[in-house]
Amino acid sequence: MKFKFLFVFSILLSVNVWANSTVFVLNDNSSIRSTKSEIDASNILKTLNKDKSLQRLTMHYSGWSLVEVDNINGWILSSSLTDKAPVVSSNIPKIVDIKPLKKEVERLNSQLATVKKALDQAQLLNQQLTQKANISEASIEALSTENVALKQTLVQFSKPKDKTIKISKNAKDSALSPVEVGDSSESFLSVNWVYVGISALAAILLALLFFYNRNKHRHFDLNTLRR
Repeated sequence: MKFKFLFVFSILLSVNVWANSTVFVLNDNSSIRSTKSEIDASNILKTLNKDKSLQRLTMHYSGWSLVEVDNINGWILSSSLTDKAPVVSSNIPKIVDIKPLKKEVERLNSQLATVKKALDQAQLLNQQLTQKANISEASIEALSTENVALKQTLVQFSKPKDKTIKISKNAKDSALSPVEVGDSSESFLSVNWVYVGISALAAILLALLFFYNRNKHRHFDLNTLRR
């Protein structure tokens, strides 16, 4: 009887020792639950990561511990806890010399400025080429229109003109007199002007010949009188 009493007393004493102590989570995704059950996720109050510190309030014989964290009280498996604090790495990071990094950044900025300048020049050249292409296209369209107009004009001029030849019935008019019909009025007028010019030239020549003969006769008469 005394042995049983001492056993229960030792258990209660160990539980009280473990209670109200700081513990740490051993594994990631450890859940704090509202009840001591892992049947489903409906009783999960909070999920903790590894090395998270908790305050253990009591430890139950069923293998669960009542803990407090972030003003939340709940149950977590005792096997997921430890009283050993996580080891903090004491390795001090080495001081990195940033001078080479600065030089590399300056070099990259210089290259970026060069590329940007080349890009601006390429865009300007593209605009100029686009303008020239538009001008050339407009010129080609104008030449095409003019070519079509010239072809139409050539077709009109290449069509044969209707001409009729009228023969006078009188015996005196034995020569053929071609008379153009339709669009030949201009040619007819030009031929008439040629005839008028020839007639005027002939009249001038006759007048000069007349005056020449007259002066010759006068000169002959004066020589006769002198003799």
